[in-house]
Amino acid sequence: LSQYYFKEIYYMKLINLKASNLFSFENIDLNLDNKGLVLVNGWDEDNDTHIGSGKSSLTSKAIPWILYGKSVSGLKADDVCRKDTNECWGEIEFISKNSKKYRITRFRPSKLILEEFNKDWHDISSRVQSETQEKIDQLLGKTFDAFLHTDFFGQGMAETFIHLSTIQQNTLFGFVLSLDRIKELLDKTKKFKRGIIDQSIENENSMAQIKGSIIQLYKQIDSATIQKNKLDQIKKGRDLTRSPQRKANRR
Repeated sequence: LSQYYFKEIYYMKLINLKASNLFSFENIDLNLDNKGLVLVNGWDEDNDTHIGSGKSSLTSKAIPWILYGKSVSGLKADDVCRKDTNECWGEIEFISKNSKKYRITRFRPSKLILEEFNKDWHDISSRVQSETQEKIDQLLGKTFDAFLHTDFFGQGMAETFIHLSTIQQNTLFGFVLSLDRIKELLDKTKKFKRGIIDQSIENENSMAQIKGSIIQLYKQIDSATIQKNKLDQIKKGRDLTRSPQRKANRR
Protein backbone atom coordinates (compact mmCIF):
# COMPACT_ATOMS: atom_id res chain seq x y z
CA LEU A 1 0.00 0.00 0.00
CA SER A 2 2.77 2.45 0.93
CA GLN A 3 4.52 1.79 -2.38
CA TYR A 4 1.41 2.78 -4.34
CA TYR A 5 0.66 5.65 -1.96
CA PHE A 6 4.04 7.34 -2.24
CA LYS A 7 3.93 6.86 -5.99
CA GLU A 8 0.58 8.65 -6.05
CA ILE A 9 1.62 11.68 -3.97
CA TYR A 10 4.64 12.39 -6.19
CA TYR A 11 3.08 15.16 -8.21
CA MET A 12 5.17 17.17 -10.62
CA LYS A 13 8.70 17.66 -11.88
CA LEU A 14 9.55 20.85 -13.77
CA ILE A 15 11.48 20.33 -17.01
CA ASN A 16 11.47 23.65 -18.83
CA LEU A 17 10.09 27.19 -18.56
CA LYS A 18 9.75 29.66 -21.41
CA ALA A 19 8.18 33.12 -21.44
CA SER A 20 7.94 36.27 -23.53
CA ASN A 21 7.05 39.74 -22.20
CA LEU A 22 5.89 38.13 -18.97
CA PHE A 23 6.31 40.34 -15.89
CA SER A 24 9.88 41.71 -16.03
CA PHE A 25 11.11 39.20 -18.62
CA GLU A 26 11.44 40.11 -22.26
CA ASN A 27 12.40 36.53 -23.15
CA ILE A 28 13.40 33.61 -20.98
CA ASP A 29 14.16 29.95 -21.70
CA LEU A 30 15.06 28.07 -18.54
CA ASN A 31 16.05 24.39 -18.68
CA LEU A 32 15.35 22.69 -15.34
CA ASP A 33 15.58 19.05 -16.40
CA ASN A 34 17.66 16.98 -13.97
CA LYS A 35 18.93 20.12 -12.21
CA GLY A 36 18.09 18.97 -8.69
CA LEU A 37 17.88 21.78 -6.14
CA VAL A 38 18.06 25.15 -7.93
CA LEU A 39 19.16 28.42 -6.32
CA VAL A 40 17.82 31.52 -8.08
CA ASN A 41 20.11 34.50 -7.63
CA GLY A 42 19.90 37.83 -9.47
CA TRP A 43 21.61 41.18 -9.76
CA ASP A 44 20.37 44.45 -11.30
CA GLU A 45 23.49 45.77 -13.05
CA ASP A 46 21.81 49.08 -13.95
CA ASN A 47 21.13 49.95 -10.32
CA ASP A 48 23.86 47.80 -8.77
CA THR A 49 21.49 45.90 -6.46
CA HIS A 50 19.84 42.51 -6.12
CA ILE A 51 16.46 44.20 -5.66
CA GLY A 52 14.30 44.13 -8.76
CA SER A 53 16.57 41.70 -10.59
CA GLY A 54 13.75 39.29 -11.48
CA LYS A 55 13.94 36.63 -8.76
CA SER A 56 10.38 37.20 -7.60
CA SER A 57 9.19 37.62 -11.18
CA LEU A 58 10.28 34.05 -11.77
CA THR A 59 9.42 32.27 -8.52
CA SER A 60 6.34 34.05 -7.18
CA LYS A 61 4.91 35.45 -10.41
CA ALA A 62 5.80 33.61 -13.63
CA ILE A 63 5.64 30.02 -12.38
CA PRO A 64 2.33 30.39 -10.45
CA TRP A 65 0.75 32.39 -13.27
CA ILE A 66 1.62 29.83 -15.93
CA LEU A 67 0.40 26.97 -13.74
CA TYR A 68 -2.69 28.61 -12.22
CA GLY A 69 -3.40 31.88 -14.03
CA LYS A 70 -2.41 34.21 -11.18
CA SER A 71 0.66 35.15 -9.19
CA VAL A 72 1.21 34.63 -5.48
CA SER A 73 0.14 38.23 -4.83
CA GLY A 74 -2.93 37.82 -7.05
CA LEU A 75 -1.69 39.56 -10.21
CA LYS A 76 -3.57 38.53 -13.35
CA ALA A 77 -5.06 39.92 -16.59
CA ASP A 78 -2.93 42.68 -18.18
CA ASP A 79 -0.95 43.18 -14.95
CA VAL A 80 1.16 40.15 -15.85
CA CYS A 81 2.45 41.64 -19.12
CA ARG A 82 5.76 43.46 -19.32
CA LYS A 83 5.63 47.24 -19.17
CA ASP A 84 4.33 48.91 -22.36
CA THR A 85 2.99 45.59 -23.71
CA ASN A 86 -0.45 43.99 -23.56
CA GLU A 87 0.46 40.58 -25.01
CA CYS A 88 2.55 37.93 -23.30
CA TRP A 89 2.80 34.21 -22.80
CA GLY A 90 4.45 31.62 -20.61
CA GLU A 91 5.06 27.91 -21.01
CA ILE A 92 6.01 25.14 -18.58
CA GLU A 93 6.87 21.54 -19.41
CA PHE A 94 6.60 19.04 -16.57
CA ILE A 95 6.32 15.36 -15.73
CA SER A 96 3.18 14.49 -13.81
CA LYS A 97 2.52 11.80 -11.19
CA ASN A 98 1.56 9.40 -14.00
CA SER A 99 5.13 9.71 -15.40
CA LYS A 100 3.85 11.37 -18.58
CA LYS A 101 5.11 14.67 -19.97
CA TYR A 102 2.76 17.65 -20.26
CA ARG A 103 3.03 21.26 -21.41
CA ILE A 104 1.01 24.24 -20.20
CA THR A 105 1.00 27.38 -22.34
CA ARG A 106 -0.87 30.41 -21.03
CA PHE A 107 -1.38 33.60 -23.05
CA ARG A 108 -2.52 37.14 -22.46
CA PRO A 109 -5.02 38.00 -23.96
CA SER A 110 -6.67 35.06 -22.28
CA LYS A 111 -5.86 31.66 -23.76
CA LEU A 112 -4.85 28.36 -22.15
CA ILE A 113 -3.46 25.26 -23.85
CA LEU A 114 -2.72 21.91 -22.18
CA GLU A 115 -0.76 19.34 -24.18
CA GLU A 116 0.32 15.76 -23.58
CA PHE A 117 3.46 14.26 -25.10
CA ASN A 118 3.15 10.85 -26.77
CA LYS A 119 5.78 10.69 -29.51
CA ASP A 120 4.51 14.19 -30.35
CA TRP A 121 2.55 16.95 -28.59
CA HIS A 122 -1.23 16.52 -28.55
CA ASP A 123 -3.71 19.18 -27.43
CA ILE A 124 -5.91 17.84 -24.59
CA SER A 125 -7.44 21.19 -23.62
CA SER A 126 -11.15 21.46 -22.91
CA ARG A 127 -13.32 24.02 -24.65
CA VAL A 128 -13.82 25.86 -21.37
CA GLN A 129 -10.70 27.24 -19.63
CA SER A 130 -11.99 26.38 -16.16
CA GLU A 131 -12.27 22.72 -17.17
CA THR A 132 -8.74 22.80 -18.61
CA GLN A 133 -7.53 24.30 -15.31
CA GLU A 134 -9.20 21.46 -13.41
CA LYS A 135 -7.24 18.99 -15.55
CA ILE A 136 -4.06 20.91 -14.77
CA ASP A 137 -4.81 20.88 -11.03
CA GLN A 138 -5.26 17.12 -11.15
CA LEU A 139 -2.01 16.63 -13.04
CA LEU A 140 -0.13 18.93 -10.66
CA GLY A 141 -1.75 17.25 -7.67
CA LYS A 142 -2.96 20.45 -6.05
CA THR A 143 -4.98 23.60 -6.47
CA PHE A 144 -3.58 27.13 -6.30
CA ASP A 145 -4.45 27.41 -2.60
CA ALA A 146 -2.75 24.10 -1.86
CA PHE A 147 0.31 25.24 -3.83
CA LEU A 148 0.33 28.54 -1.97
CA HIS A 149 0.32 26.96 1.49
CA THR A 150 2.54 23.95 0.88
CA ASP A 151 4.99 24.63 -1.95
CA PHE A 152 5.62 28.35 -1.72
CA PHE A 153 7.17 30.26 1.17
CA GLY A 154 8.50 33.75 0.70
CA GLN A 155 8.17 37.45 1.19
CA GLY A 156 4.69 38.91 1.20
CA MET A 157 3.22 35.71 2.63
CA ALA A 158 1.30 37.10 5.58
CA GLU A 159 -1.11 34.16 5.68
CA THR A 160 0.53 30.82 6.38
CA PHE A 161 -0.79 27.35 6.99
CA ILE A 162 -1.05 27.84 10.75
CA HIS A 163 -3.38 30.81 10.23
CA LEU A 164 -5.90 28.73 8.31
CA SER A 165 -9.04 27.48 10.02
CA THR A 166 -9.26 23.84 11.09
CA ILE A 167 -11.64 23.09 8.23
CA GLN A 168 -9.29 24.77 5.72
CA GLN A 169 -6.31 22.85 7.12
CA ASN A 170 -8.17 19.53 6.93
CA THR A 171 -9.29 20.26 3.38
CA LEU A 172 -5.74 21.18 2.42
CA PHE A 173 -4.30 18.08 4.06
CA GLY A 174 -6.90 15.94 2.34
CA PHE A 175 -5.95 17.27 -1.09
CA VAL A 176 -2.18 17.39 -0.63
CA LEU A 177 -1.89 13.97 1.03
CA SER A 178 -4.41 12.38 -1.36
CA LEU A 179 -6.58 11.09 1.48
CA ASP A 180 -9.31 10.18 -1.00
CA ARG A 181 -6.73 8.12 -2.87
CA ILE A 182 -5.65 6.44 0.38
CA LYS A 183 -9.27 5.54 1.13
CA GLU A 184 -9.64 4.18 -2.41
CA LEU A 185 -6.51 2.05 -1.97
CA LEU A 186 -7.70 0.81 1.42
CA ASP A 187 -11.08 -0.14 -0.06
CA LYS A 188 -9.28 -1.98 -2.88
CA THR A 189 -7.06 -3.72 -0.31
CA LYS A 190 -10.09 -4.82 1.73
CA LYS A 191 -11.82 -6.06 -1.41
CA PHE A 192 -8.68 -7.93 -2.46
CA LYS A 193 -8.36 -9.45 1.01
CA ARG A 194 -12.01 -10.49 0.96
CA GLY A 195 -11.46 -12.09 -2.44
CA ILE A 196 -8.47 -14.05 -1.11
CA ILE A 197 -10.48 -15.23 1.92
CA ASP A 198 -13.41 -16.26 -0.28
CA GLN A 199 -11.06 -18.07 -2.64
CA SER A 200 -9.36 -19.76 0.30
CA ILE A 201 -12.73 -20.93 1.65
CA GLU A 202 -13.68 -22.15 -1.82
CA ASN A 203 -10.36 -23.99 -2.11
CA GLU A 204 -10.84 -25.56 1.33
CA ASN A 205 -14.32 -26.74 0.33
CA SER A 206 -12.91 -28.13 -2.93
CA MET A 207 -10.11 -29.87 -1.03
CA ALA A 208 -12.64 -31.32 1.42
CA GLN A 209 -14.69 -32.66 -1.50
CA ILE A 210 -11.57 -34.10 -3.14
CA LYS A 211 -10.51 -35.64 0.17
CA GLY A 212 -13.97 -37.14 0.60
CA SER A 213 -13.85 -38.53 -2.93
CA ILE A 214 -10.41 -40.05 -2.26
CA ILE A 215 -11.63 -41.65 0.98
CA GLN A 216 -14.65 -43.03 -0.85
CA LEU A 217 -12.38 -44.35 -3.58
CA TYR A 218 -10.17 -46.08 -1.01
CA LYS A 219 -13.25 -47.66 0.55
CA GLN A 220 -14.32 -48.90 -2.88
CA ILE A 221 -10.82 -50.26 -3.48
CA ASP A 222 -10.88 -52.01 -0.08
CA SER A 223 -14.31 -53.45 -0.81
CA ALA A 224 -13.20 -54.59 -4.25
CA THR A 225 -10.08 -56.15 -2.73
CA ILE A 226 -12.18 -58.04 -0.20
CA GLN A 227 -14.51 -59.26 -2.95
CA LYS A 228 -11.52 -60.31 -5.05
CA ASN A 229 -10.02 -62.24 -2.11
CA LYS A 230 -13.32 -64.02 -1.55
CA LEU A 231 -13.56 -64.91 -5.21
CA ASP A 232 -9.95 -66.11 -5.17
CA GLN A 233 -10.74 -68.34 -2.14
CA ILE A 234 -13.87 -69.73 -3.81
CA LYS A 235 -11.93 -70.42 -6.99
CA LYS A 236 -9.13 -72.06 -5.02
CA GLY A 237 -11.68 -74.26 -3.20
CA ARG A 238 -13.20 -75.35 -6.49
CA ASP A 239 -9.78 -76.18 -7.87
CA LEU A 240 -9.03 -78.33 -4.79
CA THR A 241 -12.36 -80.19 -5.20
CA ARG A 242 -11.78 -80.85 -8.89
CA SER A 243 -8.23 -82.11 -8.41
CA PRO A 244 -9.15 -85.58 -6.75
CA GLN A 245 -11.80 -86.15 -9.38
CA ARG A 246 -9.28 -85.64 -12.15
CA LYS A 247 -6.88 -88.11 -10.51
CA ALA A 248 -9.69 -90.71 -10.20
CA ASN A 249 -10.63 -90.33 -13.82
CA ARG A 250 -7.04 -90.87 -14.86
CA ARG A 251 -6.97 -94.19 -12.98
